[in-house]
Amino acid sequence: MLKLADIFGSHMVLQRDKKIAVFGSAAPETNVYVTFRNITEHSCSDRDGKWICYLPPQPVSTGCDLIVTDTDQAIRCEDVAVGDVFFAGGQSNMEYYMKFDAEYLQEKAQLDTPNPDVRFYDVPKVSWDGELNDFDYSAYGKWRILSRENLPFCSAVAYYFLKQLYAELKIPLAVVCCTFGGSNSSAWLPKEDIYEAGGGIWWECYEEGLKNIPDLDSAVAAFKKHPRSNPARKLLKECFGRTSCASGATLEVVFRYCLFKSLRLNNG
Repeated sequence: MLKLADIFGSHMVLQRDKKIAVFGSAAPETNVYVTFRNITEHSCSDRDGKWICYLPPQPVSTGCDLIVTDTDQAIRCEDVAVGDVFFAGGQSNMEYYMKFDAEYLQEKAQLDTPNPDVRFYDVPKVSWDGELNDFDYSAYGKWRILSRENLPFCSAVAYYFLKQLYAELKIPLAVVCCTFGGSNSSAWLPKEDIYEAGGGIWWECYEEGLKNIPDLDSAVAAFKKHPRSNPARKLLKECFGRTSCASGATLEVVFRYCLFKSLRLNNG
């Protein structure tokens, strides 16, 4: 079945002046075509059904459609813009929604009409397999245009950043918000950046922690079933037969490993 990665959808903003990667899944070894602004590029899914297609750099634009097709299906993303896209990742201070901000009502009153050039996407906080089925995530995982109705769901940091930048650039802007309260800041950085910032010792401790887990796959499976501390610790103890492998430190290493994998692999 033809599918786009979750980040792609109607009202999205694509990065200007850069090669654009569009990716998703389909039946294995199937031809996939991506059309955008009268340009069509071709790809073929691999044996696992994953595919990726690259569009050439695009100028600033609005009101576009992105169409993805295979031999049987078609997906259309409407009202697509091209501008500047930013990633807002981090902890609860980055997550902090506008509806809790002290100046929320004042900012909301100023949005007498929606601004279609400013948009945002809030990534659902999914920690384990099947969590999407356990809770209602319908309010998240979709692109939103800045309006009074949508303002409560926007990160306050992201909102004020977009507001100031739009006043300067006057082009389509977007922020992809992916936050996880209490997560270590290093989990949001590539390994090279961690070393460059002087955090190499943290990365080395993290890799050493992975080596000390006898069966990482089992630890990850236990964590995904019950990521809350107590049941996860119990499951890890059952897997490894000793308390040391079920310590808080081990749980932290497993959590970081899952977060790394999630950030890098969930969308292709």
